[in-house]
Amino acid sequence: MLGIDAIHAARESDIHNHQAATDTPVCARLEELLETYPEALFILTLRDGDPWLDSTQKHVNSGNIMAGSWRDAEYRACREKLYGSVNFNAYTYEQGFHSYHELVDRLFKNRSNQLLYYPLVDGAGWEPLCEFLGLPVPEWEFPRVNVSP
Repeated sequence: MLGIDAIHAARESDIHNHQAATDTPVCARLEELLETYPEALFILTLRDGDPWLDSTQKHVNSGNIMAGSWRDAEYRACREKLYGSVNFNAYTYEQGFHSYHELVDRLFKNRSNQLLYYPLVDGAGWEPLCEFLGLPVPEWEFPRVNVSP
């Protein structure tokens, strides 16, 4: 919507063929991506832990990812790296959630101009995102899809 060539939930090899990438493959490879693209901008979407944990449990346990597919393998590898477990466990996933935020804080301590803490679910809208990316704010309303209650 902003004219950026972005890819969502991609294979590791596909991340490097786009201007932007989102979701688990990015966060699981944050350190290597920051090393490969030291001038890149990063956005951490913020959510409260409990709603995130509920949403993550539903996603992991939903079976949405086809067993044996590249997407299944990719997500399993990412969950193992981020949470220490392929299968959902509230304790280890919550620990992974907090550990990841600590990692982001540490990695961007001296690079704050490269990171946007973005409260997406709190309705931050276009303004902080577009300002961070140096893009004009669109005239249309910010989309709200895939919202968990």
